[in-house]
Amino acid sequence: MKILYVLDDTMERPDGVQQYIRAVGSWMSLKGHNVHVACGGASDSSSVLKIRGLAKTLDISFNGNKLAITLPISRRKLKHYLLDENFDIIHIQLPCNPLFGQLLINMAHKYCKDTKLVGTFHILPYGLLPYMGARLLGFWQTPTVKKLDKVLAVTESAGNLVSKMYKSVAPIIIPNTINIKSYERNKKVHNAPLKILFLGRLVKRKGCMELLRALALIDSPYQAVIVGDGPERKKLEKYALQNSLPVTFLGHVSERAKKERLASADILVFPSMGGESFGIVLLEAMAWGNGVVLAGNNPGYSSVMESIKEVLFDSRDTGRTSEIIHYYLTHDAQRNKVIKAQKNLVRKFDVDVVCDQILNIYTS
Repeated sequence: MKILYVLDDTMERPDGVQQYIRAVGSWMSLKGHNVHVACGGASDSSSVLKIRGLAKTLDISFNGNKLAITLPISRRKLKHYLLDENFDIIHIQLPCNPLFGQLLINMAHKYCKDTKLVGTFHILPYGLLPYMGARLLGFWQTPTVKKLDKVLAVTESAGNLVSKMYKSVAPIIIPNTINIKSYERNKKVHNAPLKILFLGRLVKRKGCMELLRALALIDSPYQAVIVGDGPERKKLEKYALQNSLPVTFLGHVSERAKKERLASADILVFPSMGGESFGIVLLEAMAWGNGVVLAGNNPGYSSVMESIKEVLFDSRDTGRTSEIIHYYLTHDAQRNKVIKAQKNLVRKFDVDVVCDQILNIYTS
């Protein structure tokens, strides 16, 4: 089959939707399918995914994240692209930009009668304004989304939002995925003091300040590392300094360095308060298999960790957050038991499992 993945952002970012396209697209390519990506920004002819940048982009902030939206594209250019390539499957990431993704769906529905149209919904807004924005966008785009043959959502929570945004659209729940084989699990010796890791953008909803407040209540020895950058960094560094916390801020690091940090941590804490449609970073953390992964009890993260609920916590409850971190700092046997359970859990999100489900959508 000839498959096109459509993204309103650029493929140059390491964010969750880009990871989804790379994981699913690479798997499909290995299975012998001809895989293309249409997106904003630069093309990459050397990529196995045949990335084609069809539009210029504009950087914006939404839901506490930075992303790029595609600027208007010529209808004529888009029509010729679709007719020339003649795709069997077009798989678009939702919600989409009216000036690119939505236009592409409408044109494909009109001119590519033999092409199957699939969409995957990825977001879960945090806060009233983003939520209302999503509802308004959904009201506008419902006629377009109904032209899709199948709509997928990465979690039940995201699926519930789909049903509210696009009236009478019933999504199929297929989770996000990573390629487990690409994560080498190096055995690690747990030396005192144990290492605590936070990884994520330093924005309010990610809960790093809540983590620092919880660490301030812990009297057992530990060493903490904060990986990531963002507008909250100076405020966080000031709090850590004022409270004499054994915390190091590394800022943004390379993908290689990120994996090394994930592999070397004993306790990995992701205290996000919301706005997570899934939690691909949890999969990455568990795939390394060396530390216990603790997660904020938001809908996206809880959907991933539902079979190991003891690692979920309300990051706004500083006392409880401190207690759960302290427990795993001081109970080696329980920490190792959960690590083993998480190694088993992450296998259900492997590309071989998830992409078989997606391929079945394409061929059914």
